[in-house]
Amino acid sequence: MARRSLKASPSGIATLRATLKRKRWSQKFLADVAGCSRQTIWSLSQGNPIDAEVFLEICTQLGLAEHEIAEAGQEEEAGEVLEIDELVRQVRAQIKPWIHERCGWMNVLSMTRPIGLGDIYTDVNILEKITGHKRLALKELEANCLEEDFDRFGFSDLRKVERVPGLDAVDRFKKMIVLGKPGAGKTTFLKRIVTQCNLGTFHPSLVPIFVPLKQFAENQEHPGLFAYIANQLAECRVKDAESKAKTLLYEGRALVLLDGLDEVEKADCSRVIEDIRRFSEQFYKNFYVLTCRIATQEFKLEQFTEVEIADFDDQQIAVFVTKWFELRNPERTESFLRKLNERPRIRELATNPLLLTLLCLGFEETGYFSDSRAGLYKEGLNVLLKGWDAKRGIDRDIVYRQLTPDRKEDLLSQLAYQTFEEGRYFFGEEIAKRHISQYIKNLPSVDTDVKQLDIDSEAVLRSIEGQHGLLIGRSQGIYSFSHLTFQEYFTARKIAASCNPYSVEDETLQMLAQRVTDKRWREVLLLVAEILPSADCLLQLMKQKIDTLLTQEDILQKFLEWVQQKTNTVEVPYKSAAVRAYYFSLAFTLARTREGTFGLPYALAGALEHDVCLYRYGDLTLDYQLAMILASTQTVETDRTHSIACIIHTPNGTYRHKTDRARDLSFAFELALHFDRDSELNQQLQQLRAVVLKNSDQFKSWWEAEGQAWAKVLRATMIKFLNIGHDWKFTSNQIALLQQYLDINLLLVNCLNSNCYVERSVRTEIEDTLLLPISEIKKRKLAKKK
Repeated sequence: MARRSLKASPSGIATLRATLKRKRWSQKFLADVAGCSRQTIWSLSQGNPIDAEVFLEICTQLGLAEHEIAEAGQEEEAGEVLEIDELVRQVRAQIKPWIHERCGWMNVLSMTRPIGLGDIYTDVNILEKITGHKRLALKELEANCLEEDFDRFGFSDLRKVERVPGLDAVDRFKKMIVLGKPGAGKTTFLKRIVTQCNLGTFHPSLVPIFVPLKQFAENQEHPGLFAYIANQLAECRVKDAESKAKTLLYEGRALVLLDGLDEVEKADCSRVIEDIRRFSEQFYKNFYVLTCRIATQEFKLEQFTEVEIADFDDQQIAVFVTKWFELRNPERTESFLRKLNERPRIRELATNPLLLTLLCLGFEETGYFSDSRAGLYKEGLNVLLKGWDAKRGIDRDIVYRQLTPDRKEDLLSQLAYQTFEEGRYFFGEEIAKRHISQYIKNLPSVDTDVKQLDIDSEAVLRSIEGQHGLLIGRSQGIYSFSHLTFQEYFTARKIAASCNPYSVEDETLQMLAQRVTDKRWREVLLLVAEILPSADCLLQLMKQKIDTLLTQEDILQKFLEWVQQKTNTVEVPYKSAAVRAYYFSLAFTLARTREGTFGLPYALAGALEHDVCLYRYGDLTLDYQLAMILASTQTVETDRTHSIACIIHTPNGTYRHKTDRARDLSFAFELALHFDRDSELNQQLQQLRAVVLKNSDQFKSWWEAEGQAWAKVLRATMIKFLNIGHDWKFTSNQIALLQQYLDINLLLVNCLNSNCYVERSVRTEIEDTLLLPISEIKKRKLAKKK
């Protein structure tokens, strides 16, 4: 019987409105895609009957089954609808085992057995604006990229782009091309869509069809897409597969997922794209999702919306890691995330799901990240440069194929070094091509004609971006390395390969050592030290540069002399350099409180002696307690004074928080007296404490009137008995210089503590002369010569 009209039930109207809201579609937009008037959509939403054909088209566009919308009792008009629903149920049941077998598992990298997709899958986000298609000028990109503190997570501006949950994007864009970098999770995303649809939790009215395009293209019979899909159904024992496939596709009851266009050989690519075009036009009612690497997409499919799969954010990383260890070693989840946050360069790599998998695999075996940052980065690069495509049997572009893996790394190292040396995080396409051209023109079998070199350089640039994702477009015609860590690693690799590591006269090493004060080069210095077969000469040159930093400031040299004197008076089982770092930091804290800056920079002491403990030995703890009391008297604001005085360490390492200021100071003195063994000093401290207790009832007024005079007595007492508490009266520039000096000494020690090779005698010499005044360093060098 011919269908005349259909109308929506009250529950169907609610479903219709909820779907429009979820998709963010207006009634006008729905009317446009369904080919009807806005009045028709309004009439449907009011429960009025509309033309049956239009009703069915609206359901198709929304991805809903007719029975989800239609009012019950319309079986006579909707008999054909019920028939197609039954066909969908039958086919879904028959293909379910095949879907589970092909799409329900993951097995990547060195995993020896597959893992259930649902056990590890982390929902992806979609960027509606393609990164490389933005029209941003170089200056606009660089404005988000401050030298010292820009966001290393994919260069800050990307994190401000609105992200859409992946499944919502499939709802919103009926025909969609998902672009993404290698290892971004494109195939996994499609498998998730297939399995969710197969389970009936996503578009239950559709039949999921998964087509690996590489396999489709390499089929010797070169079937069309329809024949391939019909054959796939036949393999799943669907009877009369061709007829049923045609019915499903013409009725718009399929969710067609086309995976990996970038994996198709160039010789087959045009044929495959044209087949997809014809197929999607013929069976236009269906949902389509096509994936492709972001840089290899050199085609346009009308009616398809291009989107980009986003890097993982902090929350997605945490979800992935939690799922990964949940079935294997749950107690390692917290440890992994904590250590990942402690190492921002590694955390930067974790935004890529493939590299995050690599990190999880390594951590699963050892319980820690490799001490060799260079080794860890190289392992990640090997995955992107060689292992990922090789494991999946993908043979890429013939132009780039001529370069061996080592040559590829050499090329990337040259490009990284030249751009990093110029201070470029972003660089134009012409700059990248020029550097590539300079490299490949020296290779055998390369045409050195200028025009051909330009063509080959562009092809190589596209291949690096498309095959490995190590270079990515940030805007039209503007590139960067996908992670700053990779640019730093390749820069370090180039430097290490260009120098003589065994000569302090080497110009490359001397140049690098001069960069020790430039924060931008710190990771490069650490990486070069690890990569070199011997880091002796580099570290010696760095030490020489550090030692000259304060030579022009007499007051700072006197400060270092005091640090040495103070260190020599205490007896603790720590390295002298660690104790010097401790007293340097303690006195530096006092100096900075006059500028309202409070903090204890003990990182250097901890790097030199990992178990430095403020509470184990009286000499260190007494000085610390009194210094903190004195620091609290130097701050300008009373509330600030209170907050510092409150945070006093107790002997067992806990904190004491009080609300009464007089009691806070009294308690701090009590702790100091606990560690004091000098009767005269003890008496002086008792007197200072007694004054505080005496005025505790009117502490604020007493403090404002006599607090500074009281503090002067405290300072004089500390200087007399402990030789600590001196008022150095550093200028702001001198404080900044001391902070820089402390930072670069920490860099040097971090190099020593890294996975670099250093002779024991060199290590000892460097540590023994850390934080010493230049006069003492010269004295020791002279004595060594004798």
